Amino acid sequence: LAQVLLSGPVAQTGRRGGFVMAEQQVQEMLDQVQNQLLQEQIRKTCFGKCFQGSDFPSGMTKNHKICLAKCMDRMTEARQIVQTAMTQVGQQQQQQMQQQGGFGGF
Repeated sequence: LAQVLLSGPVAQTGRRGGFVMAEQQVQEMLDQVQNQLLQEQIRKTCFGKCFQGSDFPSGMTKNHKICLAKCMDRMTEARQIVQTAMTQVGQQQQQQMQQQGGFGGF
């Protein structure tokens, strides 16, 4: 992740001469990394479940395809549920900080 962030394009220069990436670019990179991690997790989980440790066959049966599709759908749905919950928690924390006048009322 650090390598991806450091190798990305520089969006703007900070006041102190350091480089600061635009928040949107950082979010896009994080989304890309999350998608890659999800794909890897799907591959490990779904192929392991649907082929139950056997070598990947030269041709997939209809049952293999159905199993993979259902597994991928469940994992994608679970990811969306977690993302929604995390977004809600972040928004609640941000609202609480704003109501307290910043960082714990300091």
